[in-house]
Amino acid sequence: HLDVRISMTPVLAGQDGHCGNFNGVTQDDTLTQITRRMNVQVSPDDSLFEYPGFAYVGCFADVKEEGQRDLPLFIDEGLSIEDCAQACQGSKYFGRQWRQECWCGESYGSHGQINDAACSCDSNDNIGENMNCVYEQGTFGNATTASLEDCSLDIRLQAGAQCKDQAELAGTAATPDMIDACIWDVCFGGQEFAGEDALADEQVQ
Repeated sequence: HLDVRISMTPVLAGQDGHCGNFNGVTQDDTLTQITRRMNVQVSPDDSLFEYPGFAYVGCFADVKEEGQRDLPLFIDEGLSIEDCAQACQGSKYFGRQWRQECWCGESYGSHGQINDAACSCDSNDNIGENMNCVYEQGTFGNATTASLEDCSLDIRLQAGAQCKDQAELAGTAATPDMIDACIWDVCFGGQEFAGEDALADEQVQ
């Protein structure tokens, strides 16, 4: 496990997601509900990293008639999302419905898309009848080849000074690895990361 503490300044009107409960109601804070509200996932095209796995596509209608299934290959029931993804290796898409029934296929959407809220995709009981939570299998993201050389010398020098100053203010050791990581974050993330990196380093020491 990781011994990490995450702290941040609350947003005045409240904040959503895993860092805060924006409305004080814990019942609407499941991963699926937060994702629906915020669309917090980085799109595969924007990801800086390649990773094998699956990505949620949406909620799609299905029918029970033989030969008319949206995803035609039935695996079993009672499968988690991860187990279904593994069972459907070799298929481009997989979906779960009803009581964690797992289905695989090469296409989806033959019976139309429905509102995401109709599918209880993270339910351990009833996901929904005649509807699939559909996921795409594959390798996602585009691995970045960026380096500090892609950051201008002026910005790197300024970032280095900022990172050292913030480390001193936070009372943490300005090690070469810490400074290099901080410079990277400032170059490609923004100046505010100088203080964030120093604080994070101080909290885990």
